[in-house]
Amino acid sequence: MEIKAYYENGNLKEEGQILGYDKIGLWHYYDENGILINTINHTKN
Repeated sequence: MEIKAYYENGNLKEEGQILGYDKIGLWHYYDENGILINTINHTKN
């Protein structure tokens, strides 16, 4: 399932996939101005 979270100002905060309660695959994280600040590949152990 794809998940997107937003800051109160409406800008995207993070986006990625989940499986159950676990983040999986590439997740993109943004600052409050909507600028990409990090990408993390989450793997399920």
